[in-house]
Amino acid sequence: LKYVYLKSKFIINSNYEKVRLYYAKRKDSVKVDKLSQEVKASKVSIEIPKKLKHSSKREFKEKTFKQKIDLNLATQGQLEELNGIGKTFSKRILDYRNKLGGFTNDIQLYEVYGLDFQVTNSILKEFTVKTPKEIIKMNLNSISASDIATIPSISFDIAKRIWEYRILNEGIKSFSELENIEGLTKRKLQGIQLYLKLE
Repeated sequence: LKYVYLKSKFIINSNYEKVRLYYAKRKDSVKVDKLSQEVKASKVSIEIPKKLKHSSKREFKEKTFKQKIDLNLATQGQLEELNGIGKTFSKRILDYRNKLGGFTNDIQLYEVYGLDFQVTNSILKEFTVKTPKEIIKMNLNSISASDIATIPSISFDIAKRIWEYRILNEGIKSFSELENIEGLTKRKLQGIQLYLKLE
């Protein structure tokens, strides 16, 4: 479709003659001629595309396990290449990895201080644990609060609450029972299961 601009309004080009004839019926022929000249001079064509062009934005696919870099072998330089990961965070990740003696599971990356959820997710699109550190699990139904507190990211207060819950209920049958423990988030609950078993 094509349009013409007339006195702040768009009208269909094919109706131009109808507009001219409408004003031509008036007695003032000078104004009619002037109008005709203005309309012709100010005619603007606008073409509406049949199809919108496809977005040129590049689509990224998440890497496969094989394509990802082993988080236990990643260097500080490799981590710094990611957006949102500078020298401070990349060093903090490596320090935490050394503290653990190596990552056992990707979920442990969420325990690194200061790394927000989105940045951690971005890292895990490029890195993953391929050579996990083996952990000898402790039986939650027989260990002390102090033993529970040795688990990374678990404070003694949280450990004590877990221990007290076990004593009051004469044992724990499922980790889901701990969901209401104050201070024990879903992420922490998933993390402690790397170190604990129920027998």
